[in-house]
Amino acid sequence: MQKGFLNSKKARKALKKAESSTEVTGSSASALANEAALPDEVIETNEVVKRAGIITTIPPKGPQTCQMITIPAVKDFILKHLSVLASSRTVSTVKYAVQDTADMGKGLFATSAISFAETFLLEKPLIVFPKNMGPAFSISRPGHSASSDIWTTVCLDESEKMLERVVERMSKEDREEFEALCDDSMADPGKRPLLSRMLCNTLNLDIIEPRGVSFGEGYVGVPRIGARMNHSCSGANVVFDFDPETFTLSYTATRDIKAGDELFLSYVDATVTVAQRREGMLAQRFTCACSACTNATPKTDKLRLEFRARTDLLARVCMEPGPQPPIQTQAWLATTLRMKSEMEKEGLDNEPHFLQVWYALQIMYGRLRDVEKEEMCKRKVEGFLRFPGAIKERKRGPPGSRRM
Repeated sequence: MQKGFLNSKKARKALKKAESSTEVTGSSASALANEAALPDEVIETNEVVKRAGIITTIPPKGPQTCQMITIPAVKDFILKHLSVLASSRTVSTVKYAVQDTADMGKGLFATSAISFAETFLLEKPLIVFPKNMGPAFSISRPGHSASSDIWTTVCLDESEKMLERVVERMSKEDREEFEALCDDSMADPGKRPLLSRMLCNTLNLDIIEPRGVSFGEGYVGVPRIGARMNHSCSGANVVFDFDPETFTLSYTATRDIKAGDELFLSYVDATVTVAQRREGMLAQRFTCACSACTNATPKTDKLRLEFRARTDLLARVCMEPGPQPPIQTQAWLATTLRMKSEMEKEGLDNEPHFLQVWYALQIMYGRLRDVEKEEMCKRKVEGFLRFPGAIKERKRGPPGSRRM
């Protein structure tokens, strides 16, 4: 996104409107006031695990809680900054259902229309886990390097043992929900069923740690309902965001979705080559057959690699001060519309960064006095700014101020 754009008057106005109009309701916290919080469980050191940790519940109690493997310093930091909304935010109307698909097992489908920029699902993760267990717990195996197959096997086996303890802490409902998820991954479901199920369904989570602390090189989480969304590079119509202040995953429509449509996420970075995307899907052991993958060419790979740079350049050019001759604006408009068409064909209009294209078009149509198209583009920009990720970045402030 154009540097400084979220701090502009237009962005502040759109964000203020978005925050005040979000359709959520709060469940009564008083009904859960007397519920006993589950005590932490210590992961002790042994001949393999050289660093201790804990299994804790975040938030400590509420209608949905998450079992998290971490260390006390991170847990205390999270609880210190946990919002009062952490146990109360829900979406008022359920607009989805889990159904069978023709060739991808279970999937999540819209049961009624979902509008562009509508956040239709909020949920706590079932499990949050360090992204890299070996470094997190200083797992060692004398005589073997951290890159050896034996060391990797030890890390996988220790992870399975820890997950057994995590699952034991879950409520009956959460345990059944987790056990119903797909378990086909590179972790070998026959030998490590829990780890395989977790790897098959995880999403990267943006969890902020105390300054100077890095446990496991980041975290991943297992969604509840969100885990039922299948992948598509070109057909993705949903993006997710994780808010550490409420410990909540949110899912927002990036296109208008009709009742009966399947809901898709992109499991991998959309702005890389088809070879890189396929490599990123190895853990889930599937190959994407969407049009962007089956019809990929060096030209489409180049378009994806240059996507952010090209959209940023477009926004910078359009924001240059001073009058511009109509003929120059018309030339830029034609170029932008061609680029927009190419990106939409690849499904890149699903990327939040595509906001830059709509913003540039809004400016150009304004200069050409095309009020109808200018307003249409403005509505698209305001929609992108209602995405939870955009609102969160605005609250956090400029780059460099993200640590609490």
